[in-house]
Amino acid sequence: MQLINLFPVPIALVELTEHPHIEKELTKNCLEIKKNKEKGGHNWGSEVFNTCGTYNVFNDKNFNKVNTFLLEKVKEFSKTIGYENKIKDITGWINIYSKHDYQEIHSHQGSDISAIYYIKTP
Repeated sequence: MQLINLFPVPIALVELTEHPHIEKELTKNCLEIKKNKEKGGHNWGSEVFNTCGTYNVFNDKNFNKVNTFLLEKVKEFSKTIGYENKIKDITGWINIYSKHDYQEIHSHQGSDISAIYYIKTP
């Protein structure tokens, strides 16, 4: 695990080695969710499709490999930075960006640790 102390915020960069083998299926699952679930994040400034508050991917078995990986890495990260609180609540959502979409500056209020998993980027 590579730690980057960016300003007062430590950031860890890790890679799921199985990603190339699950990328297509994850992409398909996300697009299916977009087609069938309500858009979330109604208080966001951007129009990015997301499921924040409408669909928790931590409850979706199709994301088990990613969810297990992220939880393992969050625990490892917590230990590395000396964070001793127990994980109480886990919420995950997807964002699907199209050309020219953006994410405005924001914080994850109420969360002590956040993780981002990119399925596909240019």
